[in-house]
Amino acid sequence: FNSITYSCPADSLLDGDTLRCTLLTSLVGGCIQPIGDVTSNPILVKINPTPTVSISGLTTVCNGVPTTLTANTTITSGSVTTYQWNLNGSAVGTNSSTYSATAAGSYTVTATSNNGCTKVSLPVALTLPKFPIVASSGPNGHITPSGTDSISCGNNATYTFTPNAGYTILTVTVD
Repeated sequence: FNSITYSCPADSLLDGDTLRCTLLTSLVGGCIQPIGDVTSNPILVKINPTPTVSISGLTTVCNGVPTTLTANTTITSGSVTTYQWNLNGSAVGTNSSTYSATAAGSYTVTATSNNGCTKVSLPVALTLPKFPIVASSGPNGHITPSGTDSISCGNNATYTFTPNAGYTILTVTVD
């Protein structure tokens, strides 16, 4: 193994493991004369903990009315020092464990510990709910539009009630 670097899978080292580097001489001749193998002092491995993070909060947002999302974090030692919220992959918000979401989309948060270890949450989708409105009239008039319509939260819908000749509108029932 003739290299000045060595890498190993991240999960092959544990906190508290000890490493030693051994330099082997295998080239003989010319200007290189073997003087024997050399082993380094022990190198103690310190693996800083990675935070865990998840998002909680309502999963609907209504046309600009804020919904609070919360980053729930845990870490075995140290602390979470920064938060970066993202909407559809673009940074939003400030360094806070909560975010006031006003738009539908896919939200994630990246939590960073005081040791610089980061973890990105699973995405949470905020949706803009739609509500079905069924418009119907009695036998002596009609309503326009009639039938079922789907209206987004926070939007308005206008309906026109027209009575047949000789009738007037006495009540409108909304339930």
